[in-house]
Amino acid sequence: RDYKVTGVQTCALPIWLFAFAASKEGHNSLAANAKSLLAIMHDFPSVQIVIEGHCDESGSNEYNLRLGYRRAKAVESVLGHLGVPPNRLKAISRGEESPQCTERSESCREKNRRARFVARQGATVDSL
Repeated sequence: RDYKVTGVQTCALPIWLFAFAASKEGHNSLAANAKSLLAIMHDFPSVQIVIEGHCDESGSNEYNLRLGYRRAKAVESVLGHLGVPPNRLKAISRGEESPQCTERSESCREKNRRARFVARQGATVDSL
């Protein structure tokens, strides 16, 4: 397997882009992520997965924080339907505060509309 979990570390999983989400390829990508998350959870029973919802800079900070949370919750819901235990997932929002790309272009903004998975070893969902 191509992941390593020690302390707090990002999983080696693809970032899920929301421009891509509505497509069949997007659903297949999330299904593959669910399989990877299940493998991580099996191999590391104390790992919790945080789903970070991210946005581009369009809209106010408050709006983007709410939107990022809705995105993370949507991914959390789909993962739950795909068999990932919901008690090991936590949805949070990063809003527009952690851009992956800072250029002023649509292709850059698309990269910022994403969900990112972070593994936390030894944490409980309530303590994250």
